[in-house]
Amino acid sequence: MKKITTLFICSLLSVYSYSQEQRNCHSDENLEYRKSLDPNLETKMIQIENSIQRKILFKTNDEILTIPVVVHIVYNNDEQNISDAQIMSQIEVLNKDFRRTNSDATTRWSQAADTKIEFKLASIDPNGNATNGITRKFSNRTSWGTTDDIKKTSKGGVAPWNTSEYLNIWVCNMNGVLGYAQYPGGTPETDGIVVGHRYFGSVDTNSNFNLPPRFNKGRTATHEVGHFLGLRHIWGNSTNCNIDDLVDDTPKSNGANYRCQLGSISCDSEDMVENYMDYSDDSCMNLFTEGQKNRMRAYLGEGNFRYSLTISNKFNNCEDSILISQNIPNGGISNQSTNISITATNTIHENAFVNYKAGEKIYLKPGFKTIGNVKFKALIGPCNGYLERKTSSLLSKKETTKEETIKIYPNPFDNTINIKTTQKIIYWKLVNIEGLELKRGTTNVDLINTSNLSSGIYFIEIMFENHETIRKKLLKVF
Repeated sequence: MKKITTLFICSLLSVYSYSQEQRNCHSDENLEYRKSLDPNLETKMIQIENSIQRKILFKTNDEILTIPVVVHIVYNNDEQNISDAQIMSQIEVLNKDFRRTNSDATTRWSQAADTKIEFKLASIDPNGNATNGITRKFSNRTSWGTTDDIKKTSKGGVAPWNTSEYLNIWVCNMNGVLGYAQYPGGTPETDGIVVGHRYFGSVDTNSNFNLPPRFNKGRTATHEVGHFLGLRHIWGNSTNCNIDDLVDDTPKSNGANYRCQLGSISCDSEDMVENYMDYSDDSCMNLFTEGQKNRMRAYLGEGNFRYSLTISNKFNNCEDSILISQNIPNGGISNQSTNISITATNTIHENAFVNYKAGEKIYLKPGFKTIGNVKFKALIGPCNGYLERKTSSLLSKKETTKEETIKIYPNPFDNTINIKTTQKIIYWKLVNIEGLELKRGTTNVDLINTSNLSSGIYFIEIMFENHETIRKKLLKVF
């Protein structure tokens, strides 16, 4: 009986401890730590902020921006080594929250916005190999602080993948700290966000995930990614109403709100406690504003600090995984076997008129008959963890364009640009964003030295012997 009583009391204490937790974000503590290491960081961040404020004045395009994500799980025990399903639930939350398709969205604030920013686990690693976008590492360390040790192999952590190409997310035990992010401007070696393993993922997907009741819907990662994309806390990290979060359409506040203090008043207005950048519980948060959207998209805009993430295509393209290489026979095709050649890198699970497995011939379903253009509709998977429906046309093989016979890489680049092509080049030239020609060549080349160029946007223009010209945008990073 004594043993049962002790266990019952411990259980009550655990529930009580969970219920007493309140949100804490250590992004600003981490920022002060990084300022102590780099005396020039504050000046750099001010320069970035001035540039962002100018960019916000101009209307940004509204295309959907997709950011490649890698999640690094650093664990000391089985509880900390969270499942792939829990990780996927967090990616789902990020996409719903940033696209405002979250089921708990309300209409209390008219300025609530779809940011048109999406997140997807990478399917290509830095070496060009296939990946599920998740790394796992056992560490002898039982917990981690907020001084970026988790991001260093020398400290038992995991070094980031190229931070100009991936949003790195570290998940580990931080003893009650929910998470922290690196604001734009910091060193690439530590860029990304860190989230405690007990606050990563959502019970809306699986009620068995071991998450505390007040922080069990994945909003900690949403909050930290907001910081990563340049957002500040809703109260501007001050008890002074004259200090703001640099966003016009979020009401001024003199401090954080906890739990769900709807109707809370400060600075002569109602606080936006439902905003992802306040300190409310997960179940209370449900929006970014139009102003926050514009600020984040300015950081992701062309030539700005996070721009390289938007042009980093670290995904296998499902459409490219099928190649149909034979014409439709004259007069169409009917319900008989045919010898249309298909190469697929993924198994095709289902399609409109044929059951097909990679490497097999096509057999039409009974009763199918067509003349003319035929669409091959296939459910291809897995592709980046999902089954995706793609369509390819059973038409004559198209003529290869010049864009398909030339490879210009890497992009983003650092000190060199490589050009590979079998076509004869009349000339190539490299220009900056103002159109000023910086380099030119008149013969086929394998390598262009760009070590003397500063970071920024460039364009390479190539003319072939038939006078066809292509132009491609490139980004230089260090």
